[in-house]
Amino acid sequence: MQLEQKLARATCETHPDDAAVALEGLPPGEISAFLSSIQPGVAARIVEKLTAQLAARVLEGMPPGEAAAILGPLHSDVSSGILRRVESGPREALIGALPAAEARSLRTRLAYPEGTAGALADPHVLSLPGDMSAREALRAVRTNPSTAYHNLHVLDRDDVLVGVINLRDLILARPGARLETLIAQPPVAVRDDADRHEIAAHPAWREYRSLPVVDDAGRFLGALRYHTLRTIEQDLRGPVGDGQTSTSDALADLFRTALVGLAEVVVPPPSTLAEASTGRTDHGA
Repeated sequence: MQLEQKLARATCETHPDDAAVALEGLPPGEISAFLSSIQPGVAARIVEKLTAQLAARVLEGMPPGEAAAILGPLHSDVSSGILRRVESGPREALIGALPAAEARSLRTRLAYPEGTAGALADPHVLSLPGDMSAREALRAVRTNPSTAYHNLHVLDRDDVLVGVINLRDLILARPGARLETLIAQPPVAVRDDADRHEIAAHPAWREYRSLPVVDDAGRFLGALRYHTLRTIEQDLRGPVGDGQTSTSDALADLFRTALVGLAEVVVPPPSTLAEASTGRTDHGA
């Protein structure tokens, strides 16, 4: 049984797509038990490939801390989509188990209808005040490289979007120049209530690889990244077959076998319990 469990875990690590296809044939409770037995980072890669509805049921069946450890590594697009389908009680417990900053950004996303720009915007992209110097801005980029993409979003002190600066222009600017003086044109932004069709049709995608999202007052909420646009376009085109069904049945059998082994470790078979209670072992008729 240990061999089957090891094979199942190895499959999860090396082929999360295949593992997700196989696991989708099992009841949510069994998937929860299996994912609890592997590393959270590996489990996250599998949960990312499950349908959002199934992922929600799976996370609901786990302790909030374990579910949060799996949800945490996921992109906010994915995690917010799953959380929308989690029942309100478990959802609050799960969000409460996340780091405070991540919990706040997810609550902001969840306040918007699904599929709108406000719900899809990445709140973690780097934004800087307009009165900051180019020298200070470059320091901020070096300090937060994972949040700095092709463009920097420049805000006033009320978080209203002032404009966007290309990283190349920032590098070439005079060190003492204020960011607000480097903006060459009015800001191009997406309304927070724009739907997926409006987002995909926005003409600014021809020029930019990310677009800022603002509310009615012009306050910056985050940015739509290019990979989000591609996901929207794929969703609007409809599902495409992935050709994975040829291996899913065999993998499902493997996972079922591994899950039986895990269950026996936690709850011994009835015959074992009976023997333990009587202190006898029946070796045959």
